[in-house]
Amino acid sequence: MIEYLNLANQTSNKNDDDTGLTGPIPLRWSNLLDLKLVDLSYNKLTKNIPADLASLPSLEILNVSNNMLGSDDVLPKEFALPKEFGKLAANLLVLDASYNRLEGRIPVPEFTSEEESLNGVIKLSGNTKISSPAPLSLCSFFSGFDLKDDSRLCPVERRALKDFYHSAKGAEWTDAENWLSEYELTCRWKGINCTNSTIIGLNLTHNSLSGKLSSSISELRSLEILDLSDNDIQGTIPEEIGLLLHLTKIRLSNNAFSQGVPSTFGNLTHLELLHLHGNRFSGVMPYVDTTLLQETSAFIADCGLPSEFEFAIECDDCSMCCEYCLYR
Repeated sequence: MIEYLNLANQTSNKNDDDTGLTGPIPLRWSNLLDLKLVDLSYNKLTKNIPADLASLPSLEILNVSNNMLGSDDVLPKEFALPKEFGKLAANLLVLDASYNRLEGRIPVPEFTSEEESLNGVIKLSGNTKISSPAPLSLCSFFSGFDLKDDSRLCPVERRALKDFYHSAKGAEWTDAENWLSEYELTCRWKGINCTNSTIIGLNLTHNSLSGKLSSSISELRSLEILDLSDNDIQGTIPEEIGLLLHLTKIRLSNNAFSQGVPSTFGNLTHLELLHLHGNRFSGVMPYVDTTLLQETSAFIADCGLPSEFEFAIECDDCSMCCEYCLYR
């Protein structure tokens, strides 16, 4: 019964580049059912990592770092690791394949729950030809992924949109094409508009959004247009919206937002259109820079009397009051 196999740094002379384990990792691991640790790091192993390593039920630590794995193969690879390695995510404590020559996609990890995925370490640093993006679930749920903060593999905007999706009950949307796709770029998600791969627009009008507007939307720092009108989003507008300094058009009309409008709207100095009518706002509209809000229908809120509300929102700077816009 073999539980531990440690063949790391098999050099007779550490200054001799020609020593150490070489060639491909052997096949036929599936009968080693009790194997818990395999360490083949700091050698000169090449070619692919065998897929049957993923079939070992007791394996907890696999370290193949600092080799030349992925090299000496003529055909391009779809995956940097065998797809079967996704099955290891639930049980493996450490998977270290860093500093090799791996290329292609990272396989999707198979989790039975988000809580389960919080454990373990996956190290893939130093493999410069890994394809982007990494699986969304790996970037989002696996805290031990050493490249989770890599802007190429795990863009912060993608994680922000995932939070937005869940907060706005994305599973109930009319059209959520490509949302939460493991590999699809966010610019191909329904309602996302991009320029040169930068998100500048989020338009999900009349798409059965509900729940709440997540503060994570503030991570879309280049956003210019936000149109979530004609849905059923509830709660308050997060103050973090004031961090989106490039916004020119905001349409949040005909939802179920309530309480006050955040004062951080005053930070938005490029607004050309602001539609807040058809909601349940109360109190006094905070300062809004109206320099560019000059058209008659540019700045609309549920202000003025008579009103469907007992107390209409006060808005001296609104270009139009919509006393009876609430159609719910």
